[in-house]
Amino acid sequence: MIGSGLPLVSVIMPTYRRTDTLGRAIGSVLSQTYRNLELIIVNDNGGEDCFTPRVHEIVSSFSSSDSRVRLLEPSIHKNGAFARNRGVESSSGSYLAFLDDDDWWEPEKIERQVEAFTSLSDDWGVVSCRVKRFRGDDLISVLPKHPDGHVYKDIMLIVSDFPTGTLLVRRDLFEQVGGFDEELIRHQDLQLLIELTFRKKLYQLNEPLHCCDVSDGQNRLGPDDLIKAKKALFTSVADVYGSLTLFEKHAVASAQRAEVGRMRIKNGQKLQGIVDILGLLSAPEALWKTAEKTMLRMRGNHNARKAGDISC
Repeated sequence: MIGSGLPLVSVIMPTYRRTDTLGRAIGSVLSQTYRNLELIIVNDNGGEDCFTPRVHEIVSSFSSSDSRVRLLEPSIHKNGAFARNRGVESSSGSYLAFLDDDDWWEPEKIERQVEAFTSLSDDWGVVSCRVKRFRGDDLISVLPKHPDGHVYKDIMLIVSDFPTGTLLVRRDLFEQVGGFDEELIRHQDLQLLIELTFRKKLYQLNEPLHCCDVSDGQNRLGPDDLIKAKKALFTSVADVYGSLTLFEKHAVASAQRAEVGRMRIKNGQKLQGIVDILGLLSAPEALWKTAEKTMLRMRGNHNARKAGDISC
């Protein structure tokens, strides 16, 4: 185990109307084997919201016995990006981590990531980990290991998946890119990751240390809203997108259109959805990487079924 005197890690946790899972998330942070951390919980419910008293009660049950816990209550409530940025502004750590209020971590997550940073050069700005996906108490998949490095192209091609809760980020890098884009309604996580990995490399631990609950499907966008969200995302990361070759831009556009196509099929627009997906045939790189990702995910689902007794 890592000893004392090591860098402070700031964990930022926005909470919005999930008081049923908030305690589990907080507990997983405070149970980390890496002890030199602070947890900043950002109440995004608003002072008059009926969830706020329960948030106060839950947070107090932890902060009364652990001084590492703080509750931040912004006067403005905008979106998750705004809440996370306010949490970072109130933090002191040289490394930043983020956790949603319905997810949780394995106890060794932060320790493993700080250890990884000690062996990496300044070319590396982010350490991630693999993911266990749950539906309720059931483990449904373990996401595969993705390539390391400047992975922004793979993120834009939708073939690498690094949820925000998996990340440990150098604070100076986060500040360099300007944090989360608060004008984005969706995809702030992808925006941040694209900007980070355009400038520095990402290293992913080959260990599933982040546990993600996918039971809540309320935030799923329809095809039209998804198109709007994608346009806003690529406007936000125009500097990175503009650095791509024409071939790479075509591959990215085809991959993004295929994702919209899959959503159209789910919504009953089968013909248009198939047309969107067939666009991959004109972009060999996107087609190959999409097929590779599908095979890896199928393997992860199979491994999860074989290890059904795994839990966090």
